Amino acid sequence: MNFITGASGFVGSYLAKKLIDRGETVVSLKRPSTRMDLLGKYASQIIWHEGDILDIPSLEIAMKGVSKVFHCAAKISFDKKSRALMYKVHAEGTANIVNVSLFHGVKKYLHVSSIAALPSPKHGETIDENSEWSTNPYPAHYGKSKFMAEREAYRAMTEGIDTIIVNPGTIIGAGFWNEGSGSFFSNIHKGLPFYTDGVVGFVDVRDVVDCMIQLMDSDIINDKFILSGYNESFKNFFTAIAQKMNRKAPQYKVNKILGEVAIASDFLQTLFTGHTRMITSETIQLANLQANYDNSKIIKALNYKFIPLDKTIKDTTEAFLQSVKNQKDFAVFEN
Repeated sequence: MNFITGASGFVGSYLAKKLIDRGETVVSLKRPSTRMDLLGKYASQIIWHEGDILDIPSLEIAMKGVSKVFHCAAKISFDKKSRALMYKVHAEGTANIVNVSLFHGVKKYLHVSSIAALPSPKHGETIDENSEWSTNPYPAHYGKSKFMAEREAYRAMTEGIDTIIVNPGTIIGAGFWNEGSGSFFSNIHKGLPFYTDGVVGFVDVRDVVDCMIQLMDSDIINDKFILSGYNESFKNFFTAIAQKMNRKAPQYKVNKILGEVAIASDFLQTLFTGHTRMITSETIQLANLQANYDNSKIIKALNYKFIPLDKTIKDTTEAFLQSVKNQKDFAVFEN
């Protein structure tokens, strides 16, 4: 029996659907306000328990009889107002998952971390699973909080649970268009004029889920893998999306002055609309980070071939445009 945290979310929903299609049982937690749009008809095939990963009693009930745990739930925020909760969800929430897994005798635990939990690269450096985080920390609290969550996953290893840690790159695919990487597509459709010098690892959500399931099924234990298909610049990535949408590609490079203007504008908009801040000094810094990631370890371990980035962009753009046509704020890839 599989327990998935964040089964209604981006990665968790694709994982849950694939496991259900294989005839496996999926258990998860939800709140009364949880949206089930990404799950569709599969939502009724999941065994749900009310609660969340910060509520230990609900975890103890939901995880009883579970043999495999996929910890996908996360909080992504670059807003100071959400920082304390983000640390709590990642560090304390993961500790709770590990503790309840130990209590119930879970056989195997797969922890979904992030490339943000890896070190920020020095100029010209390629990051792999052995890079030392402490020598050059990631320049955002999100990465630091994910690093703290990883420490709990390593504790699971030392206390006897067979554990796998995966560090996905920027995950791309059909999902909610107003959050995460989905906002790239909605903003370019609106006419995003700016780009940055940043380079990052991109990966298709379908690849992330395939690798997770293969790793869980394998005899591989107590190891860590970067899940990143391709290193690409934001400029080239945005341009490719714009071309497939028949939109104008971003033309203006964000410099220090433009960055400060964007931060101020976003702050003012937040004051009047109540929306979560999207542009901060952290996000500007991250958008200019030039990071290359080595995926050779996962390719060798699973003999894996990643979906070409151009196909991911094409499929996701088509899903987005269909959502616009249908006046929906989400879409999903069909299995």
